[in-house]
Amino acid sequence: MALGGIRKRVTLERVWLFLRMSVCGSVFEAERCLAFWKKLWYDKNEEECVEGSVDGVIRIAMCDDEAVFLQTYQRQISELLLEHNEICKIDTYTDTECFLEHCEKNVYDLIFLDIDMPEMSGIQLASKFRDNGVDTTLVFVSSHDDFVFETFRYNAYRFVRKNKLLSDTQEMISSFCASLKRKSAVVRFDIGQKKAFEQKVSDIVYFYSIRHDTYFVNAQNESIRLAMHSYTMNALEKQFAEKGFIRVHKSYLVNYAWILQIKGDQVYLKNYHKEVPLSRGRSEEAKLQYQRLIREAGVL
Repeated sequence: MALGGIRKRVTLERVWLFLRMSVCGSVFEAERCLAFWKKLWYDKNEEECVEGSVDGVIRIAMCDDEAVFLQTYQRQISELLLEHNEICKIDTYTDTECFLEHCEKNVYDLIFLDIDMPEMSGIQLASKFRDNGVDTTLVFVSSHDDFVFETFRYNAYRFVRKNKLLSDTQEMISSFCASLKRKSAVVRFDIGQKKAFEQKVSDIVYFYSIRHDTYFVNAQNESIRLAMHSYTMNALEKQFAEKGFIRVHKSYLVNYAWILQIKGDQVYLKNYHKEVPLSRGRSEEAKLQYQRLIREAGVL
């Protein structure tokens, strides 16, 4: 979701209009964002800048029965995201029924839920989301620390304490943005005969080796052979460990985001991809890594 995409020339007036409409609907935020856009997107021509893709906007929903808190918190979120060179559009709701209705019509990247609300608690809202198969990243916000364990069953990305709002939110936003950057990263592979193949890391499902040959399977179910002797499974494991890849077998390195479940001696993959073997010696460590990664990504 990093800003990027199609590059085209636009005037500052168009940037200002976009900010007024998209960044939390606030003139204050628009002024702050405009300074950021000038710095990041100005070309040498002082009257024009380069526009990022509108798809790069992080769409956020916040539900809390305290309107004053919502106003303050949405500003804080947008400012923290700007520090990571990300912009957002935040929809705020004080009414849970209205919130649910709009969630059926809109797709959000990140949802903040207050737990203690009169009509329907954040826990109940999360239950409805998960029962309906919605895997959007959820963040619970509450003044009551004792709710934290109850949120685990709904695969919360973070539990933000209102008495430590800034520090908890800073950590959460930092982790969330780091995850976005990992997903948008592109790697260039040598495939032999002086040819290269570029692949988005998030679209690599798994690597595998057969004797001396190494391949990777992508989201399009293509099996790409890498240049002979240029890549070993051990080297790939070191290179991709921080990108969310798990060594489940001496011959298989799997992107955790494509794992459907780990069961018995098999790792079952999402969509139309087959299962891959899980070796007994790597089973416990692979499961721990998988749990940690999905917890950090908020997609438990």
